[in-house]
Amino acid sequence: MRGPPDLFDEDFLGETPQRTKVRTRHQKKMLRARAEPRAPPFAHVELVADVRLEAAVLPTEEARKVEAAVRSLFPDAAFEAAAEGGPLRARARELTRFAEVLRHSRIRDTAREVLRDSIAPDGAVRFRLNKQAACAARVNFVKAGTVLGELEVELRTPHADALVEELTWIEGESDERLFGTRLHLIPQQKTARTFSHAGRHH
Repeated sequence: MRGPPDLFDEDFLGETPQRTKVRTRHQKKMLRARAEPRAPPFAHVELVADVRLEAAVLPTEEARKVEAAVRSLFPDAAFEAAAEGGPLRARARELTRFAEVLRHSRIRDTAREVLRDSIAPDGAVRFRLNKQAACAARVNFVKAGTVLGELEVELRTPHADALVEELTWIEGESDERLFGTRLHLIPQQKTARTFSHAGRHH
């Protein structure tokens, strides 16, 4: 008398069945989430830093106009007393205006890359801007010695990477890049609590 029929194919006896083909986006995401370590969540930071500014005053320029160019991007700049013929130096803290100019320009991606590359080993963010462009409240990154009248900028903050992201943050675009979602797909009350710029944190 024969026993009960086998409940599985003998070809797979002692073998691990092959994984079936993934058919949905959700299944792909779940497999990827299990295989890859999760990145830490991005935390918003305030648009503030210890900002140090320096700009030469050329013989053809007026100091007050150079100061106006600096304040067009850093409105709270406080200037030090300058020696005759010496550069103008200033300190600032607020970066809101600078961030607004970056966000409303068409160089956000470029600005993000330039600022990331400008993070020095000591954690400071150092870059140069075209002073003439600053007169018109525009941001134009330049290399040392490429133009006359550079505005040298140094940002000191304990969160350089996060500050760079914050300076170029675009609601929706940046959220999709960092979180894999879009703000307009999240209920308003959750958005205000979780991703709001007003709180600058999660």
